[in-house]
Amino acid sequence: MNKSTVGDVDMSKYDYIKQVQEDAQDFIDEYIDTYIEEQQPILDHDDADDFSSEFYQWMSHDGKLHESMDSMFYHYDAEDICDYTDNPESDTGLWEGVKDWRKIREAIAFWSLKMDIWCAIEDKLKELYDEAEPEEEPEEK
Repeated sequence: MNKSTVGDVDMSKYDYIKQVQEDAQDFIDEYIDTYIEEQQPILDHDDADDFSSEFYQWMSHDGKLHESMDSMFYHYDAEDICDYTDNPESDTGLWEGVKDWRKIREAIAFWSLKMDIWCAIEDKLKELYDEAEPEEEPEEK
């Protein structure tokens, strides 16, 4: 198995997945309450897919995901991302005209990591939806 060192820690596929999951959870923890307050409660969506789609639109609209990704990206090594991603970026337009292979690898890594983290966020949002319980209506007397 390929391993590289990040700081004093060897990064493996397991470590990569664990870090992606942690970053996804941190993102949700940071933004879910604001989303619910500004947009709508979890169960006001048609289903789990609608909830995750609306959340994605909301956080993409003002750049929350991209800003978070900019800061998260530096916790990773581009080579590790390219080795361990489940969602390798293949849109060559993102690095069209770039000659330096290191910059190309960095672009591939950035967009691949963004998709890995988004997929983890989406899974966690669907779990939130499935676990959400309707608010109880006060009983009439």
